[in-house]
Amino acid sequence: MRVVLLLLCFCNFAFARAQGPTGYWLSQDKTGFFEGLESVEMRVDPSGSGYSGSVYYLWEHGIYYQAVSLEGKLLPGDSIELREIALVANRNGVFPNDCRGIFRLHYSRDDGREYLTGLWRKPAGSKARCADTRVTFYRDIPPDAAWARRPVGGAATRKTRVPVSAPTPATAPLPAPVVAAAKPAAPIAAPPVNEDSVRFATFKSRRDSVELIVNHHSDSARVELYDNGLVDHDRVSLFLGDSLILRNYELLATVHTFTLHLDHPLREQILSLFAENLGDIPPNTALMVIYIDDQRVEVRLSADLITNAKVVFRRLP
Repeated sequence: MRVVLLLLCFCNFAFARAQGPTGYWLSQDKTGFFEGLESVEMRVDPSGSGYSGSVYYLWEHGIYYQAVSLEGKLLPGDSIELREIALVANRNGVFPNDCRGIFRLHYSRDDGREYLTGLWRKPAGSKARCADTRVTFYRDIPPDAAWARRPVGGAATRKTRVPVSAPTPATAPLPAPVVAAAKPAAPIAAPPVNEDSVRFATFKSRRDSVELIVNHHSDSARVELYDNGLVDHDRVSLFLGDSLILRNYELLATVHTFTLHLDHPLREQILSLFAENLGDIPPNTALMVIYIDDQRVEVRLSADLITNAKVVFRRLP
């Protein structure tokens, strides 16, 4: 399913010292309301002075899902409230009741991950039989992110002057020269986010599904890419191995054509389709047509927020 991460900076909160609450989050809690689910994924986007987004309840490797829209606001103490608004997508939903509720989550992080931890609660007065649930969302911090190398507090430690007892007049030394106090350091702004680093970290965290193996002799292929069926705002990126070769592209009914250069010494190279979003109708699907040697190969790729779709190019001897 998806991911370009849009990240904000809030200078009055600890969110300013890290990525903040925006972007994609994963939860694998399986208690309370989430019992029986394979995972819960959430996207949070900035919207005016608040937030919008979606939460995705997934099971059976994303074959079955529910997607619910979110609206939210920042709370004091590095926290955020996200209210479930409307069911926007549903495939064989397991929840017979209208269990739309409210997330109240607190932001924290350690050396390798960021967390949103708190409660999902049904609204006051709701008659739905949905249990309040403790939940933790998390995501990895890219290794080259500047905030990963700074303490959570973010501020430099300031030396404190230790009072010294005045010596007696008989042994008093000459007065020391007066040294002007150093000006406090200006606050350090949060560094800009490297979106490609975040994208790569998310790409590597997902599972892979091999959709096609192409045997070939040639050092290049012509590739055509379309949306598969209904155009529903699916956005994708493509990786050849670990190299990003197409960034956050919206699939259309018209073709996007490019040349794929295959390194001759390598016996296998992998072209991966990475879902940036779920589109209007999950999952994210694409039609790929590959021309290599004398072959025309057509494959329909399906990706989501858990799985990348892979095409393996296998060089023949």
